[in-house]
Amino acid sequence: MSMWAGLLGKVQYASGTSGTLTLNAGARVLQIKAANVSAGSVVIFGGATIVLPAITGGGWGFNLQENHTNLVAPTGATTIVFATTTSYYVEYVDAAGRTAPTA
Repeated sequence: MSMWAGLLGKVQYASGTSGTLTLNAGARVLQIKAANVSAGSVVIFGGATIVLPAITGGGWGFNLQENHTNLVAPTGATTIVFATTTSYYVEYVDAAGRTAPTA
C-alpha cells in the first residue's frame, strides 16, 4: 500500500487563534502551523505538550508537515489543542464518508 492510499477525500482546512480543534477519528493531518508572540504550546491527539518559545517578528513558530500516513486522529483522542497562540492553521483529509478505492 502506498503512502497515499489513505488520502481519499477532500482536503479541508481549519484555522483560529488558540483553543481546541476536534477532528473526526481517522482524519489524516497533512500539516499543522501555529504562530505565537508569547510562549505557548501545542498538544496533538493527547500526546506530549510541545512547548513553543516566544516568537517576535512574525512567521510560524511551529510548522509540522507529516508523512501523510503517520498523523491519524485515533478514536478517543481527536483533538489538537493550541494554548497561547495568536494563530493556527491545520490542513487535513477527513476520513468521514470515505470509500475504499476499487480494483
